[in-house]
Parts: sequence; C-alpha cells; structure tokens
Amino acid sequence: MKKNLLSLIMLFSMSCSLAGHKSNLIDLLADRGDFKTLLVALETTGLDKKIREEKGITFFAPTDEAFSNISDEVLSDLLNDERKLKSVLLYHLSNSKLKADKLVTLNGIKTRANKYIVLRKVEDDLFLNDSKLVEKNLAAKNGIVHVIDKPLIPNKNTPANEIETVPYVDIKKYMGLWYEVYRFPNEFETGCGNVTAKYTLKKRGRVRVINTCVKENGDVNEGKGTAKVTNTETNASLKVSFVPILQYWLLFAGDYNIIGLGENYEYAVVGSKDRNYLWFLARKPELDDATVAYLKSIAISQGYDVKKLIKTPDFK
Repeated sequence: MKKNLLSLIMLFSMSCSLAGHKSNLIDLLADRGDFKTLLVALETTGLDKKIREEKGITFFAPTDEAFSNISDEVLSDLLNDERKLKSVLLYHLSNSKLKADKLVTLNGIKTRANKYIVLRKVEDDLFLNDSKLVEKNLAAKNGIVHVIDKPLIPNKNTPANEIETVPYVDIKKYMGLWYEVYRFPNEFETGCGNVTAKYTLKKRGRVRVINTCVKENGDVNEGKGTAKVTNTETNASLKVSFVPILQYWLLFAGDYNIIGLGENYEYAVVGSKDRNYLWFLARKPELDDATVAYLKSIAISQGYDVKKLIKTPDFK
C-alpha cells in the first residue's frame, strides 16, 4: 500500500507546476511542494476540483511530514476507504474565511464534515484539537490556508457542528432555585460568588428569572430577567433577557440550552450555542467529584473546552 501511495505522490509531484500565480488554494498547495500526500488524497476523492470552485473558505492543511505523525495503520485505513478519506478531508475545511486573528477569538470551528474542531490557546500556540497550527494565513484567491502539524481525524466521539440539547425537559420540574457550581469566566459575573438562579413559571410560557450574586465584600447584586422556551418540543432551549423594559420582547436576549440534566433534576449543564458560556447548576451548593467529572464529559462531548471552567467562589 505504501509503495502505491509513494508512486502516486511521485507522479503527482511531476505533474505539479513549480511556478505561476497562486490563484487558487489547490495551486498554492501544489506550488509549495510539501503537500503531496494531501493533494493525492484530494485528487483521489475528487475534492480538489470542488475546492477549486469554492470561494471564501479556509483549509487546515497537514504537510507530508505531518502525515508521518499518524500511524501506518490509520493512514492505510483511510487510503483504502474513499468515503472515510473524504469525510476526514472535509473535516479540514471550513465554509468561512478565517484569518489567524479571527481564529484566536473563537472557541472552535464548524467544518464541512458537520464535525466541530475545538480550538485551544496554550500560551502563544493555537491547537485545533491536538494538532498545532504551525503556519498561518497562506492566502489564495479563493480562501486561506493554515498549516497544521498533524492531520485531524474525527471519530464517533467528535462533537457535531451544532450543540444538542437533552430530549425533553419538564419545565415545571425545572423551576425553583439552582446553585451555580461551575462556570466559564464571563464579564457579567466578574467577582461573583454564591451565585443562585431562581426560576418561576409565568403565563404564556414565560419564566421569571432572578439571579443573585454575592461579592467578596458581602454586597449582594440581583438581576431580574425574563426567559421564554424557544423549542416547545423539548423545552430545552430558551431565550433569556436581562435588559430593562426591552426584556418583555426578549430583545438582546442570550440563548440558554440545557445539554445535561439529572434524572431527578438535581443538576443541569447549560451552555450557549457559540460555546462562549457554560454553567454547571445544582439544587445544592456543591457537587461531588464523580458528578463533576460526569458533567465535564457531557460538556466535552458537545465541544466545550472544560479547561476554561472555574469553580464558583463561596464567600462566607
């Protein structure tokens, strides 16, 4: 199998133009000379022709050296299964034109494979899942190429582009007092500890929300808002607004999605669709370690970077 691949790469290399204007993403990769394996894979699946016709795209490109960072078994499996190979290649392709300065502001990337890539910033480095971004902003007429040090291989546990809520929430059982145990850092909860949220069901499917935050100096801040279920089949997605006067119309509302829920409504995992916000809520102020680990696994399966979670302070 490796000999056949080597032969294909050599033939492809001989056919590539070594000069000329990099008018297209495919031409850019070919002119570079260190993406032969990738180009053969694209040609094998017919994606090279489709990518030539695309505009405003981003491709995360593993070099020939990067392909050596996956096992022979995995590489052989891909090359012998065109459908799987195509799916993997589409996982490297985004419909949006994303320059590096935009990438660093994102939590992840939605791909053409309908699978989500989680972005992680480690000091000055940017990682796509476990692949490191090693070269940025190679510009072509129809898009951008970023070079990575290892191919992105999705599997059955790879998150989908869109988050998925729990199948159903009994909205009446969900009402009452919740304690915030963990959260993603956010501007409106800066310095907040002992955070609680009290939900009360009102008329026409609306929910009264009262959030309470205790500051370290003992001051108590209270925010009053309005929520409404936006998916009446599941009751698991809501819009919430805390803007005075305008909250009646849910203007400037944020999305609230229940992606994990205890059998007895003893805990809940709530996140936003853009994965900027995440909360672990409970009916008691604390959760045991085993439950926290389980809730983290739920969040990870939905593409949230749980390394960002902080424990909600307990100011006594």
